Amino acid sequence: MTLIAAWVGVDNKKEGRKISSIYFAADSRFSWRYTKSSSKYDEGMKVFCSLQHPYIFAYCGDVLFPLHTLERIIYKIDCGLFFEQTEDSFMNKLSSVRAEIESSLINYPNPKPSFSILFASRESYYDFHLGEIISVEGCISCKEIILPNKSQIVYIGGSGKSDFKNVELELMKERNPNEGTSRFCFHCVAKTIKEHESPTVGGVPQLVGLYREGTGKIFGIEYEGERYILGKRINFMPEYFHIEWRNSNFERINPKTLKLLEGAQAQPF
Repeated sequence: MTLIAAWVGVDNKKEGRKISSIYFAADSRFSWRYTKSSSKYDEGMKVFCSLQHPYIFAYCGDVLFPLHTLERIIYKIDCGLFFEQTEDSFMNKLSSVRAEIESSLINYPNPKPSFSILFASRESYYDFHLGEIISVEGCISCKEIILPNKSQIVYIGGSGKSDFKNVELELMKERNPNEGTSRFCFHCVAKTIKEHESPTVGGVPQLVGLYREGTGKIFGIEYEGERYILGKRINFMPEYFHIEWRNSNFERINPKTLKLLEGAQAQPF
């Protein structure tokens, strides 16, 4: 299982409130149900993005099938071998992802796995979409999740869902000044992982996102004084300046010093 969260960031423009970003965050723990409770792996990848197109993915539930299926889907997308037309509607793209998953499950051994896969897309500058594909023992369904016109969490899933909601309520009761912001949402994820570690939720936060322009984004994360990318601890390389880095408060940081970037605003928590 896992903890997975999705949220949108919304800007207040002259023409109205518009979505400017969408993010997927998750923990990094893989666990084995039929072995000792100590059997875990804390470097599991649960969020994905296309590096050629504005698409991001995440999953919760079963690990093996979604992991290898999403890797194949993204590889095909980046090679131009998946969606028939880039101008297809979001629902057509969501249907294509569902069809790939459904056809892949046909030859998968029984019992068929249960999982949820999130798929987000930016179709134009302010046109963001989010969909969920659900497998319940091999029975597949999908739906679009309607996005709000204000910054907020739009999806919580996995075995850590109730703990996340408790953390969210706790911070809201404190009248947190960051409530309704991307930093609030990510802080809830980090706080849940740290304070509610369980056999199925743990490791470090991992993060991908979409902005109004560009392809999918992978974020480096500073967590308890160490650097991580997609759940894996790493040592510094100059190339890490090529991506954005955040800490548990979602503050923008320098990947070399792990301190706030010059000009970055410290956030109260």
